Amino acid sequence: STMSYVAMILAIVECGGKAMIVSNEQNITNFKRLLLIHVLCTEFKYYNIALRKLKSGHMNDDDKRMMKLAQSTINEKYMPNLLFAETFDYNITTVRRLCKTANLRGCDVFLYDTFKLDSDGDGQAYIKFINDSKAIFQEVKKSNMAGLMTLQNAMSQNQKRVLDLSVFASAKGV
Repeated sequence: STMSYVAMILAIVECGGKAMIVSNEQNITNFKRLLLIHVLCTEFKYYNIALRKLKSGHMNDDDKRMMKLAQSTINEKYMPNLLFAETFDYNITTVRRLCKTANLRGCDVFLYDTFKLDSDGDGQAYIKFINDSKAIFQEVKKSNMAGLMTLQNAMSQNQKRVLDLSVFASAKGV
């Protein structure tokens, strides 16, 4: 999530593109914290506020001053081109509706974080995986946007070097 957000989405927004992030695990506050840390480090070269310190709220006067400067930059440079949405039901119909909303808002990129496999143990996970990803792809393609989906690796598969269905965490197993 963090890599796709910072390396891809923020890079596109910094170049003037518009993006929507749909998250079903992290709330919007987490993405905004990452954005604040990103701006502090890249725009202001200020490294005194780590994510843990930001969450705790224990800031000195210099930290507070830099956070205000960073927030001003975020409001001017990033927020006009960055949209957030939360969905916690893993419903592909909801994701498709949000993709249409992103298109209506003029987005160039649509990020769905985190795509899950919904396995009931009946062996249909692979077919559902294909159908759901195809439905999202078709919606993104109709909208002429770039589409990104993050997938969560199963912890038991971290050292595996081949990417197949068994590597991904399922919605029931997480």
